Amino acid sequence: MNSRMPLIIILAVLIIAAGGGYWMYQNGLSGNQRQPQTSSTDATSATSPSNDSAMPEQRSSIVIEEFGDYQCPPCGNLHPLITGIKKDYGNRIRFVFHHFPLTNIHANANPAAQAAVAAGYQNKFWEMHNLLYDNQKAWSDVPDLTPVVTSFARTIGLDVDRFLSDMKSPRTASTIASDVEQAMRRGVDSTPTLFINGEKIPYENYGSESLRQEIDRRLTTK
Repeated sequence: MNSRMPLIIILAVLIIAAGGGYWMYQNGLSGNQRQPQTSSTDATSATSPSNDSAMPEQRSSIVIEEFGDYQCPPCGNLHPLITGIKKDYGNRIRFVFHHFPLTNIHANANPAAQAAVAAGYQNKFWEMHNLLYDNQKAWSDVPDLTPVVTSFARTIGLDVDRFLSDMKSPRTASTIASDVEQAMRRGVDSTPTLFINGEKIPYENYGSESLRQEIDRRLTTK
């Protein structure tokens, strides 16, 4: 089921947050419905600067992009399937994750995206990405996500002080806002949304067999 959300409001909030953070920096202050509404690459890969911990496999003939929200239950349900596909297809595919936090319905979505981006600055984007999705049900409704992601940061060996600072940095806010803006340009209005080689995949094809068929069809035409 597809829910439509006021995406322009979401983008405006994120841009304001990014601009506000930049202003402070310059001044020395340094489930089962699809969810409407960002970026990392794996050959699995990540398009945002923070998520380049896994270097893209340039020879991959299939590029799978997901616009996702870490607090979105359908995104959490899709995660094991995507993990299995990445394992099975190896460097024949390149996976890209774009942050698309639904801030108007998921209070922890943006902090979770900030945590993934910040972990990426220490080359641990995918480790944080996986922990967030694997433990989604445990943290979705907590009033403050900071202790949770701080624990995750320690688990994957991050410099915690740097990680917490990076979460709130203007660069992180700008990265997420850029992903949301890209989603709007490409007509994304719900999460998860998948593209394969730039083609939007119908939500009814997100099952294990049908999604693999979408991939195999493109591999055989190369």
